[in-house]
Parts: sequence; structure tokens; C-alpha cells
Amino acid sequence: MSKICAIDGQKIGVMTGKVQINGQWVCADHLKQAGFDSANDALKYINQINIDMLKQYIAGNYDLKQAILGSSNSRLTEIQAQFEAAGVSDLFGTKKEVRALPDILQQNEIVKYATSGLVDGNTVLMVLTNTRILFIDKGLIYGIKSTEIPLNMINSVSYSTGMLLGSITITNGAVTTGVKDVSKQTAPIMVDRIKTEMANFQQYNNQRYNQQPMQNNDVAEQLRQYKSLLDEGLITEAEFNAKKQQLLGL
Repeated sequence: MSKICAIDGQKIGVMTGKVQINGQWVCADHLKQAGFDSANDALKYINQINIDMLKQYIAGNYDLKQAILGSSNSRLTEIQAQFEAAGVSDLFGTKKEVRALPDILQQNEIVKYATSGLVDGNTVLMVLTNTRILFIDKGLIYGIKSTEIPLNMINSVSYSTGMLLGSITITNGAVTTGVKDVSKQTAPIMVDRIKTEMANFQQYNNQRYNQQPMQNNDVAEQLRQYKSLLDEGLITEAEFNAKKQQLLGL
């Protein structure tokens, strides 16, 4: 069965390169119009593009690939600055994982510390952010493997050190994650930073919880004030109802 290009609705030839994006097909010719060298080239950025984006860039004769690269490079520079500010010193064997971070971290995530180690025999980049711990492994064949532990799901974290290397153990419910062959210097720093960020995250959530009743009380008080103005004839019924809907978010 012939594939239909989502850009112009035309059939895509059997021998024509194509890429499936969110369940829809796009031919190589349109991908090239968007700045990609080929269908295979576009596959490298498949998680960063969608059909509407392609249509917009093709219609405006803009280079989508360069826009993606520019955004990724900018974000990578920001992440590298966060690494430096956090005093990250050991990234042994994880350069490709570091380069993949712009596609993994959220825009509002801040790197608090990072180090390298072994998980299940594979070298990983262990990254602590303000919301979670990430274990990133970018292989030549299987691509990127990224697992995470949210800070609020951690029960305990500890480390041990030997003559040359250390290890980190994180308990998440019934699951225990062990990170071996961690730098002897970075293992205690990572554990200390995790505990600090766990406390910060808990404090942030407590503040949000405590502020909610105060916000509700403020709304109720303002409604009473506007009701008094209505009863005194200083505002109309329509004005009161409009303000009531605004305060209640209706």
C-alpha cells in the first residue's frame, strides 16, 4: 500500500526515502526542504520535530535542522555551565551522554551534580537535578537508555569507598540501584548533594501545600468584600458576578 506524504497529500514512491513522524509519513524531498540531508538524517532528530513544525518551516523556506541544532547547542552550553557551577569533575567515558542531555533534561531542570560509574556492567552518566536522578547510557547500537528516580521516591542513599574507587546505593521502594566504580572523591559529594536536594524538594512541596489554604482564604475574603460592595449598591450584580468568576477561575 502506498504511503501518503503528510505535507502535500501525494503518494510516496516505493523507492523514495521517507520517515514516519507521529504516525504520519513525510517524503525525503520535503525533509530536504526543511534542511535535513536525507530521511536517515531526519531520524536523528525524530523526537524534536512534528508535522506542523515541518509544514511551517517548509512554507517559510526555513532550515529546521539548523534551528534544532542551534537550540540544542545553546541548551548544552547552559548545562555545561551548570556542571562547572556544581563542581563536576569526573565524567570519565560519558562524553556522548553529556551531549545527549539537551534532549533529556526539561527546560526548568538544573543540574546539581554529576559523575560516572557502572550500572549493571555498563558505564553511565549519573546526573542529579533539582527534581530527579538520571542514569544515562548512550550505546552505539541501541541508542540512548535513560532511567530516572524522582527525588520524592528515594527512601535512602549511601556510599562506600575503597582504595581507589567508591560505590553509591540508592533505595527506591523495593528497588535498590547500585552504582559501582564511582570516583572515590565524587561518591560522597554525590550522596551529600542528593540528600540536600531531597530536603529542598520536600521543603518546596510543603510550602506549596501550606500556601494553598492561604490562597483559598484570600479568595473567600475578597468575595466577601465584593458582596459587601454589592449590598451597599456600590457595584452592580453583573460586576459582582464577573469578579466572582474571575476569582474562582470560572
